[in-house]
Amino acid sequence: MKHNLKNRRKGVAKRLEAQLESGVKPVKKQPGKTEPLTDKDIKRINKELKILAGPFTKYQKKNRKFNTESLP
Repeated sequence: MKHNLKNRRKGVAKRLEAQLESGVKPVKKQPGKTEPLTDKDIKRINKELKILAGPFTKYQKKNRKFNTESLP
C-alpha cells in the first residue's frame, strides 16, 4: 500500500508542476477549454506541492475526515 501511495503522490506532483508550467487550468463542465491560473491557484498549487514533497505524517493521517484508527 505504501508503494502505491508514493506512486500516486509522484503522479500528482508531476501533473501539478506541468499545470504551473503551462499557466492554464481546465474549465469545469467545458471539456477542452482552459483559462489562465489566478494568483490564488498558484498559491494553492505551491502549497500542495510542498505537502506532497514531505513525508506522510501521523498528523496528516489524523486530520482526514474518516479515521479508521478510531473504529473498534
